[in-house]
This record gives sequence, C-alpha cells and structure tokens, in this order.
Amino acid sequence: MDYQRELLGGSSFLDRYEEQLSSLCRNQRFINMISLASKEAAEKTGSDTGKAGKNIISDTLFRERAYLLLPEYAHIVDDVARSGYSKKSAVLSIYYAAKILNASSSCGSYSASQANESAACQQDYHAQNSSNANARRIWEEIAFIIDKYRKDGAPEREFQIEMENAFEKLGWSRRLGEVIAQYTIPVGSAHSVRPDLIITKEGTPIFVVELKSRHLEQPRETPINCSPTCASSSSMWAC
Repeated sequence: MDYQRELLGGSSFLDRYEEQLSSLCRNQRFINMISLASKEAAEKTGSDTGKAGKNIISDTLFRERAYLLLPEYAHIVDDVARSGYSKKSAVLSIYYAAKILNASSSCGSYSASQANESAACQQDYHAQNSSNANARRIWEEIAFIIDKYRKDGAPEREFQIEMENAFEKLGWSRRLGEVIAQYTIPVGSAHSVRPDLIITKEGTPIFVVELKSRHLEQPRETPINCSPTCASSSSMWAC
C-alpha cells in the first residue's frame, strides 16, 4: 500500500516530524491506538485509504484522546493546523506516517517487551508526578487554612470545621464516620475524654485531635505533643 501519497507534503512530512514520529513509534499506547484505528477501518470498510476508512481512523484517534495523551502527537497536529490544514488532515498524516515507518522497520528498534516496559515507565513517571503535584496542592491548601486562623481570638468551632475539611482532603471521610467531632471516649469505669476530633479506621479510633488556641497558657508540666498531620505549636493551633 502506498501510504506516502496520503501524507501532507509527501515524504517531507516524515522529515519534518522525524523526531516526534520516532518517539511515538516507541510508545505502546500510540501503537495500540494505531492498531485499533487500522482494525476498525479494515473491518467496516475494507480499506484505510478510502473516504469512509479515513473518517473511521480520524474518529477513532480523536475518541482515544491521542491528541491529549501524547505530547509529540499534539505538537504535530498543532503545527499542521498553524499551516492552515485541518486537524483531521494532521491526524491522518500521523496515522499513515506510522504505517510507513512500521513497514520500513523504523518503528522496530524496540522489541515488544521493551516497548511495553517503556510505556509502563512513562505511565509510572506521569502518575508519580501527578501524585506529587496533588499532594503539594493539598498541603498548600491546609497551610492556607492554618495561616488564615493564625490571629488570636478566632472562633475555635469555626477552625474545627475547617480542620474536618482538611482531614477529608487527606483522605478520611466524614460520611464514612472516619472524621468525628466531639466524640466521647471512655477512660476507665468512671471517666471519659471528649476531644475535638477523632480519626477512625474501620470503626476503631486511631488518633485524636485537640485544637487549642496558641495564646492559651499551657501548664509547664504538661507537654504538648503534636502529630505530623496537625498544626505545629508555632502556629495558632496545637494538638
């Protein structure tokens, strides 16, 4: 099959985007998308170069979100669009370029196992980056809440509600009974304590949170122990 005539600009398309196409050819996610588009076009129209086949290919690749998931792919599409062509034309050229490179073994520099390993590493890398960014965002939001209530005289109840929200950001759920306010805990047969918050796991309390204003005097003989999830003693609240 002569796919080169389907490319925008013919062989110059391969030269212009050699770096991006080479990278895409080693991405298992991209390989899977191309295979799916080719299979759907062949099954439904018998050809991937006819008008109906081209519509299926472009629809499949847009449906699989290749444009959003693969930066190299997006670079080519955007560059082609800036030249005055449609994104559909760019998508089809990427598809046919991959078929040409596949046929010439230019995409075969990795074995299947290496390609799978590379794809897995890329996914792990992006997942880790996303997780780190999300953790940073959550901490910044909690730090903002603490700083907001740093001044003396702020209502403790108001801050308690904010702290309940903060623990939910960290993964505990009020709906599931994992963050409970003003819960009475029996101590011995005749006494009990009532902390501001308790955090539970599968119905069992795992730690308590007692919110205190910084300006309140603490007895010297009573140390204040602060867990990593609570505000430090240098801020307005301690636990």
